Amino acid sequence: PAMDVCQEVALVCFKAHAATTARWVSFPVTAMYHFGAVRENFTDEDRVAQCESGIILLSGLANVNVEPIVPYLPAVLNFSILHFPSTTRFAEVALASPVESFRQRHRLPALLHNILAALPPLLADREDVDEETLDVVNSLLVILRTGMDVRHMTLDWTRSVSDFSSPLARRPAPTDITQARSFGGLSPLAMIRELVRALTPVLPSLPAAWGYEAIQWGLNAPDFSIVLKAHASYSALGVPADTNMLQSLLHYLAVMIN
Repeated sequence: PAMDVCQEVALVCFKAHAATTARWVSFPVTAMYHFGAVRENFTDEDRVAQCESGIILLSGLANVNVEPIVPYLPAVLNFSILHFPSTTRFAEVALASPVESFRQRHRLPALLHNILAALPPLLADREDVDEETLDVVNSLLVILRTGMDVRHMTLDWTRSVSDFSSPLARRPAPTDITQARSFGGLSPLAMIRELVRALTPVLPSLPAAWGYEAIQWGLNAPDFSIVLKAHASYSALGVPADTNMLQSLLHYLAVMIN
């Protein structure tokens, strides 16, 4: 009931001032929220609760009007992929409770699905969108919808993380997402590449902005499994390091040295 009231309030705010509301509900999934100056204002329990609320509210508001949410897609997509249910068993014990993990398993696929489902009207207005992009959107929608219906959709990070042991090795050509799967789940790198292909027409800066967001998690997250996923995500995006990225790396090295 409390969440229902929050959704109604968010909807009223969204209809009154969509841009401000979109920034408000997406903030809990950003690296700035988790690792920036505001971190000291919240406990770990606060962050978990606000992330959960943000995911629920974003999922609902995307059905109303996705356009105000588009500028915040780098953070939303990055958080969704890093925290998506996974078949990969890392050495660390997961910090989330079974209830939180269960809820995320349903919420994150639904969030991505609702964002993609709202894309066609935006893509229809663009002359540079071809049928291949629309096919990518439809393919992702089918995959996410099926995962939501059977309540079992996971990402398998095993290959992506194991590649770190041989960084100079030649990699095979990227595989289509419908083929990039193992016994346990889909390839997260294939998922990232397809999301970029589907959403870059509405946000050209998506690869670079997502890359910056991913590296912030890779440098600051306390959970080593998230660090590995973030670096694998950044590698999949294939964006070169810019000034902001180099500043973050230098800051991280300075902290490590001190």
